[in-house]
Amino acid sequence: MDCKYVNADMFSYGEEDKRVFRIDSILKEEGAYVLRHCLANQLGGQALTLVLSQPSISAKIGSAQKRKVINKMQYDLLYPSGGPVDISTFDVTLLAFLLRELHPTMNSASMVWINPNPGDFSEEADVTRLRMFRNKFVHEGSSKLSEKNLAPCM
Repeated sequence: MDCKYVNADMFSYGEEDKRVFRIDSILKEEGAYVLRHCLANQLGGQALTLVLSQPSISAKIGSAQKRKVINKMQYDLLYPSGGPVDISTFDVTLLAFLLRELHPTMNSASMVWINPNPGDFSEEADVTRLRMFRNKFVHEGSSKLSEKNLAPCM
């Protein structure tokens, strides 16, 4: 590419652009890291492969795929054909789904998984908020975020 056609302004980012990059990084990397840690704690040392192979769990996950709660690619990550389950490949959506579905004591239909009370600071409520914020960020498709846009999410 000839440099005379490159505008230097193309590579300068404003504060709103930088917020998008930071939020995207937080959601994809740090958010997934935290959720992986939560899932490991929830499993209590059990191998995820063994948990997923339990008939009741595999039936629940198979049903979720049929209902399009998770897609085929996510299902294939949970049940890979050529190797072990690799939790490091799971994104926020799949991790939040697993935390909800594999929770040992809380029903997956509990309101904390749908719309947590603002005063609820439980791990489950925080997982739901992270998932909701991720969905809002990704599906609204905004390329810029002002402080005002972030206020309802914080």
